[in-house]
Amino acid sequence: MLPRLKLIAIRPYRSRGRFLHPHGARSRRRSSTDCDDVASFIDDRRRGVETRDGTRDDGPRRRAATTTMSTVPARARAVASRASSPRVARRASSRPRARVAAARATAVDADATGPWNTAPLALTDDIYAYLLRNTREDAVLRALREETSELRGARMQVAPEQGALLALAVELLDARRVVEIGTYTGYSSIAMALAMREGGRLYACDRSEEALAVARRYWTLAGVDERIVEKFGDAKESARGLLEEFGENSFDLGFIDADKRAYREYYETLLRLVRPGGLIIVDNVLWYGKVADETVMDKQTEAIREFNEFVTNDARVTYSMVPVGDGLSFCRKR
Repeated sequence: MLPRLKLIAIRPYRSRGRFLHPHGARSRRRSSTDCDDVASFIDDRRRGVETRDGTRDDGPRRRAATTTMSTVPARARAVASRASSPRVARRASSRPRARVAAARATAVDADATGPWNTAPLALTDDIYAYLLRNTREDAVLRALREETSELRGARMQVAPEQGALLALAVELLDARRVVEIGTYTGYSSIAMALAMREGGRLYACDRSEEALAVARRYWTLAGVDERIVEKFGDAKESARGLLEEFGENSFDLGFIDADKRAYREYYETLLRLVRPGGLIIVDNVLWYGKVADETVMDKQTEAIREFNEFVTNDARVTYSMVPVGDGLSFCRKR
């Protein structure tokens, strides 16, 4: 009689270095961007060669490779095989239903939300690391993310998965003219500009000279500096200036990631600027979870709550809020 096998957990593949969380957490390993020559670092990452700090980095795509069953020890394969048996499968299949039931029971306002037929996913560090390993990120963007992590206000930078989604939106719309309200160090502007066809223009509005100085360097490194038109100063005035220069319905996409208390004003201006069928995408609509905490009553949080409620009921757009990064709202102008 065969001995009874004990079910064990097979730990997922991890990269050797600590992954870098996009909202300000530091990498444990010193970054190659500490070197003065950022372009050399970018070339190293693209080729997957030994970096200047003596470590070998095969780049995000190679690190994302998954472990095949042939590399898993025989005992682990046996355990995995047993885990697929009908008895174990029946036991596992009951867990999601239990989580859904718990979610319904603990919902703050079950009458308002309705039943939670799909349990929400708790985004643990391991799951987020897996997401990052499976997110396409240009080497220039990775270098920018690492440099920005050392700056004040690093969490203002969009997350890599947000950048990838913005780039996808640009491609889906075949956007030729884009306006960005709030550029910071340039991650989102580069992600979108890289997705634009030749001849496209992105108007980057920001009032921080320090942040724009970083953005300009990376626009050049990414080869998109000719596609990006910098608008330095108050973003509200810059947006109104674009409306006067190009007229209504003249832009394909607008991205808002600036002063939260001015979201409504930015939104109304972009609603005139963006063409029917175009998109307005708004960042930070979940505001680090503060919008759902009734004890938080600061002006920025209240402004985002009011904005979210307004857009939810705005018949001028088709609307969806998605929990990507710190929350993105997609508003398609009707």
